[in-house]
Amino acid sequence: MSFQQDYDKMIKEGTIQALVIVNINDGSIYWTSGNWELNGPEFLKAWAEKQPSVNVQGIKYSVIDITDDRLVATNVKGQGHAVAAKCPTQPYVFVAYAPANVAVKDAYTGTAKLAISFK
Repeated sequence: MSFQQDYDKMIKEGTIQALVIVNINDGSIYWTSGNWELNGPEFLKAWAEKQPSVNVQGIKYSVIDITDDRLVATNVKGQGHAVAAKCPTQPYVFVAYAPANVAVKDAYTGTAKLAISFK
């Protein structure tokens, strides 16, 4: 499937509810689903410094897994998950919001597949 088909499927199934594609080089927003605001430079800084949490739209997400290629975080008050995966072929990071009723592993895996399928 293409990026668009994979994205549409994830939205329809409710695996994620929002997606932002961030340029790794400067933190600028390359693409957004339009329903989730992310401060690209702030998010990338938190990731690079492997901070214990990230904030998006005033919601704190506690990091549960972080490497150079992925970030998986959840809100301890049940306000959902923030997951991120680096695109292996282009200088972008895919950051997605998933609702709390979605398994964070499923949200991350789907987001990583989106990053891989992006051309």
